[in-house]
Amino acid sequence: MAEYYGDLVFVNSHGMCFGGIYFTDNAGVTTLNSIAKVQVTDFDANSVYNNMTPDHLNDHVTITKAGIYKLSVGISVANQAAQSHVLIVSVWKNDGGTEFANTRIRRSLTGGSGDIGSLSINGIIDLAVDDTIEIWALTDSANDRSVIFVNCSLSLLQIGGT
Repeated sequence: MAEYYGDLVFVNSHGMCFGGIYFTDNAGVTTLNSIAKVQVTDFDANSVYNNMTPDHLNDHVTITKAGIYKLSVGISVANQAAQSHVLIVSVWKNDGGTEFANTRIRRSLTGGSGDIGSLSINGIIDLAVDDTIEIWALTDSANDRSVIFVNCSLSLLQIGGT
């Protein structure tokens, strides 16, 4: 199947691979601590998708076609901890087995239970068939910190590969 856009021709017998998962207006508190990363697990909806499998029950997207993908993540958070700390969020694959180095982002959150902030992650990642893509978070403090992940979206779009 060929698609024509001006002078560009896209040929792909299976269509373009894209998809994602998201949640909005979440009120659940996630407890973070620096010793272990915690998977963001509040996803309750699948985005429109083609040739990949979004799975909000397992809070990840499964790749069905190997290639190079553009990754987009948008997050809104609210600090529920009395202390200030740095929230660190990144994208991992295969149930937290491998972190994509170019996807780590940090945000300072002021203590006092109320600092609200946003984070965004954009990157290019190389994926294989059956890779799962997840969002994980941790804090820079040895003490437990409570954060509400209010809104979050994870989107993938294949931009290269076979």
